[in-house]
Amino acid sequence: MSQAVNEVMYGKIGRLKDTYRYSAQPVIARENVAEHSFWTAMIAITIAYEIERSVVPQVALKALLHDIEECMTGDLVREMKYATDEFRDAVKKVERMFISSLLEDLGEPGAEMFIVWDSAKNNTLTGQIVGLADLLSVVSFCTKEHELGNTNLEEIRKNCSELVVQKYGIGPLSDIAIASINESYKRWPIPNARP
Repeated sequence: MSQAVNEVMYGKIGRLKDTYRYSAQPVIARENVAEHSFWTAMIAITIAYEIERSVVPQVALKALLHDIEECMTGDLVREMKYATDEFRDAVKKVERMFISSLLEDLGEPGAEMFIVWDSAKNNTLTGQIVGLADLLSVVSFCTKEHELGNTNLEEIRKNCSELVVQKYGIGPLSDIAIASINESYKRWPIPNARP
């Protein structure tokens, strides 16, 4: 077995299954970053099949790798991560440093993974699909939590829903974005909160 495979199986990347999301919120069903990456990939793949089938493999890979740095940084609370442009830029610089160091141990596959990770949510069609899928994964998690009786994630769900509409409500992904948010609001109506 190659060193790269061993590193993925037994190295720091494996921490993603032990890195939990929503650390500052009470939740009923914990979600780790590995699960979130899987669901983001499933949503992204489904969107890609509807929009442009030829990008499905690239979208799947980007979605699986989009949060890989969290095996070293943990899942930062969104309000803190995006508090200011300066702080977000500093976080991104540290993430790039960590992920570069982490993936260089994988040799050639690691170099390719770095490129994919670095462009995971860029402004290309594939990056936009992954960005939308990432947000929809959050909306879905919050909605499922509500269905289990947890109303603590209302603000997160509302903010992500508004972000989906703001970022993806116009353009090639708009029909999917709006339909997905509408489905969330059918399942969890919040008066006067609809984006």
